[in-house]
Order: sequence, then C-alpha cells, then structure tokens
Amino acid sequence: MPTVRLFSIRLRRHEFARLVDYVARYINFRNEKLQPLPCNFWPHTWFFRSSATYDLFHTCNRWTIQGLHYAGLHVSGSGVFTAGQVVSRLQEHHLLLGETR
Repeated sequence: MPTVRLFSIRLRRHEFARLVDYVARYINFRNEKLQPLPCNFWPHTWFFRSSATYDLFHTCNRWTIQGLHYAGLHVSGSGVFTAGQVVSRLQEHHLLLGETR
C-alpha cells in the first residue's frame, strides 16, 4: 500500500470558494446526492462519479493543481503528472503550511 502524505495550504475565503466551485463543476449528482464509487486503493478514501476524463495527460494530480490555479494560487499545471510534482510546485511558490501526519 502506498504511503499517504497530507499537506496543509492556506487559502483565503474567496480562494476556497473558487476551489469548491471548481470541484463541484466535475462531480455528478443524482437526486442532489453524491454518487460514490467503490474504491479499494487506500482505506478511508472515496471516489465519486465525475464528468472529467482520466488519461495520461489528465490525471488526478494535474486536476488538483489546475483546481488550485483556478482558485487563484499562482501555480501551473503544465508538466504535472505525479503527486510529488504537485508538492514541488506548491513548495516552489511557498504555498505549503506543512505536512500533516
């Protein structure tokens, strides 16, 4: 099982609102409820039906960094494929508050 690392970032209220808007654009609701998908990757992890596509160039990591950019953070999703690259981009711009254990 892969190691899970969690990081904290600081978002202003309007940045958080834009990030929520970004996530909501991709989630498919049925009768105003989320549609969870079965997932056996990591314990306590949930995945939901989405309108987004997933392939080599559209990964969850790239989607994450694009969402943070949409929220107003000055980061680019260009060339991001791995979680480590997301962390590196956030570190480059001094946007990480720290790692949560």
